[in-house]
Formats: sequence, structure tokens, C-alpha cells
Amino acid sequence: MKTFNKILLACDIQSNAGEVLAYGCQLAGELQAELVILNVISQRDLFALKKAAVYSSTFSEKKYLNQWINSHIHQLELLLEKYHTSDLQIRKTVKVGLPFKEIIETAEEENVDLIVIGPKKQFDLSKLFYSSTADKLFRCSPIPLLSVRPKHIPEQRYALHHELTGKDSAA
Repeated sequence: MKTFNKILLACDIQSNAGEVLAYGCQLAGELQAELVILNVISQRDLFALKKAAVYSSTFSEKKYLNQWINSHIHQLELLLEKYHTSDLQIRKTVKVGLPFKEIIETAEEENVDLIVIGPKKQFDLSKLFYSSTADKLFRCSPIPLLSVRPKHIPEQRYALHHELTGKDSAA
């Protein structure tokens, strides 16, 4: 069986970062693996910054982006404080771009053995018609993936069923 010496944990700050982070830290600890935590700011969000810069002469896209990246790193550090990670070798990084591309590129650059991901907390109905980051990763990643299934998923499934059919899923 393959050994996992380096794990990439793709962490979405706005979603279930806590649960996914806890799982990734525990896994890295048990396997004595290095943990690289990646957060990707979507290029869609960057487009909104560029648009704001057009309408304001005092708005600095670069300055705001740097503040945003520092804020995400700080949020990751706050989350990590909850888990006893002092014995783990952890690196945090924030990148900007298409999330699935940045995850795969970072995984290849870092030469990781495993990618750990988690689903978004809020279900997006558009994902029924357009592929999610997780779907793209499962189709395109040359590196094994582990998907963490947070505890809220059964409620999410019920909410989706109810939203689509108007009926109780237990009926």
C-alpha cells in the first residue's frame, strides 16, 4: 500500500472548514505526514474586485487582494488553534484562480500523495447543471482524493429533495 508522506487539504473558509480541517489534521497526525493547507480565492471573486476598481479611483485592487489573502491565512490560523496541531508539520497557502486548477497545480508542485476535500456547506442548485469543484477534481486529478463528508449532509439531502419535489423525503 502507498504511504502518504504529504497531504494537501483544500479548505474553503466559507464552508465546512472546521470539520474538514479537523479530519485532515487527524489524518496527517496518524500518518505522520506533512500537511499543506490550501485555500483558493476564486477568480470570480477577483473579477468583482477588478470591477470595483473601475468605479473608484481610490480603490486598490492589489492592496485589497493582499488584505484578503492575509485575512484568509489568519482565519486558517484561528481554525487550527482549535486542534492540537503543534506536533504537525503544517504549511498554509492562499492562491487566486480557478479552484480545481489551483488545487491540482499545487498538489503537483508540492508532490503530495493525497488530496483531502470537503463539500460546500450551502447546496447550490446550479451544481445540478454545472460541474462543481469536487466533480472536476474527481475527474481530472492525477492524485488520489479523499472526500470528507461532514455531519450536515443528511439534512442537506433532505432540503434538496424537499426543494425539488415539495415532498418530505420520508414519505
